[in-house]
Amino acid sequence: MAFLEELSKYKEKVVEILISDMDLCKAVYYNNQNFLDQDDFDTSLLIYNNIFPFRFIPDAAQTQKTFIALTFGRITASSSTIKSERFCLNVFTHRDLFRTDYNATRVDFIINKIDQLMNRKRSLLGLGQLEFGYLDDIVVNDMFQGSTICYLPKEFNVR
Repeated sequence: MAFLEELSKYKEKVVEILISDMDLCKAVYYNNQNFLDQDDFDTSLLIYNNIFPFRFIPDAAQTQKTFIALTFGRITASSSTIKSERFCLNVFTHRDLFRTDYNATRVDFIINKIDQLMNRKRSLLGLGQLEFGYLDDIVVNDMFQGSTICYLPKEFNVR
């Protein structure tokens, strides 16, 4: 398998892990402050609508929504491995959607869920040890802000 095909599979796995958590998906999908009280739904609807396996920037005129965009940074390859310096999830929402009923902003709620998932599921990703790198604020445009949570993966083994 070619190196970049393997990278695509990792992105797909990360998206699958994200949509496996209904609470995280409700926070992304529903605009209500009490999103956890809303009905369950088919979380695959979020793929390419709210959750993107690539860097995504909505137009400032975009309707009120919440997004997660995945990025791998500084990819290098040797004869048997791919290495990424960082693996980040950009979580951002419309500025009018930050408030929730759960003693956390919408972005903080989602970031916490992501960190729980990455700590539990990292072996499923094939990334080996996945160390927390950093958390930082991001401003996407004048209507969307959030945070980026980054991990420092070890080498990917390509078979």
